[in-house]
Amino acid sequence: WMNRATRGCGYGIKTPRFFLPKFEGEEAEAQSEVQNSVLKDLMPMQPGVAAQTWAELAGVARGPPDIKWLGRVVHGPWCGQPSRQYWNDFRIIHAGEITDLQNEGHRNRFGEKCMKYGSIDICVVTLNVWPAGERVGYSGVLDLFAEVQCMRSFEHYWPKIAYFLQAQNYAKWVQPHTSVSRQDAANSLLSRFSAFDVRQPGVAEAIRKCRLVLMAEPTSETWGNLFGRGIHRGREGLQAYDLMLRHGPRISDEARGGEDDAQVLRSHWDRSGGLGDTGGPAVEGSLEAFVQRCEEMNAFTREGLEMLRA
Repeated sequence: WMNRATRGCGYGIKTPRFFLPKFEGEEAEAQSEVQNSVLKDLMPMQPGVAAQTWAELAGVARGPPDIKWLGRVVHGPWCGQPSRQYWNDFRIIHAGEITDLQNEGHRNRFGEKCMKYGSIDICVVTLNVWPAGERVGYSGVLDLFAEVQCMRSFEHYWPKIAYFLQAQNYAKWVQPHTSVSRQDAANSLLSRFSAFDVRQPGVAEAIRKCRLVLMAEPTSETWGNLFGRGIHRGREGLQAYDLMLRHGPRISDEARGGEDDAQVLRSHWDRSGGLGDTGGPAVEGSLEAFVQRCEEMNAFTREGLEMLRA
């Protein structure tokens, strides 16, 4: 383990540990430095922000970005036992090196790792100096959301997700580097969590946040995860879809289902015996009430609603 640790990797980490520069000066000077930078809307210790003090936030604001700022990060799948959690430490891996964003190799590696593992403040400073229209890292700026693959990673990265998927922040920091719309990026996260069992801890809350905060909509990919060919989720799939209807805005005309989709859903309903116990009055779990929710939320076309009622 010691040999691996000296190379910058090992096991045993609960949460990432950043390694940030510090502004040399009084706290008032550090605050002034932040207020005159692209980080003026952020605060130390704000959820999703790495800086814990004004001196650290000012140090990040001054830049230039460096891969060692990322410190020790959770690498690979997040597991339930911190003692078994694998990590990479960029401070050790790149000891004695300086990140040169004029160097293509440095730029690609740093861009990828920063988007995946960076905090809000580090990512904002990086995107501020990144040329508009240029791919960020090897895979692009949407690596901002790439590490969200399970409930533990969702909980950790949620402040960062919510920040960059706010309409104004997405337009300012993300959209200049991708052709993917904010809505499509949000929808992809909802789709990702639609593949999880809604009865598992945290899954229902993740879906609610995607609908309520990100304004995400169920898409064909979501539909495939719930009711696709070869998918046998039974009543739980229906409950997951019903949860999406109970939270968030009305579904747009572009995202609503058609007659064929309604036929698939009705078939699942009949085979599963409906929603089962919804925790409320029995009428809430009836087909009539479900179809009414579908109509109120614009979930299906007129033909689709007729198919559900048949």
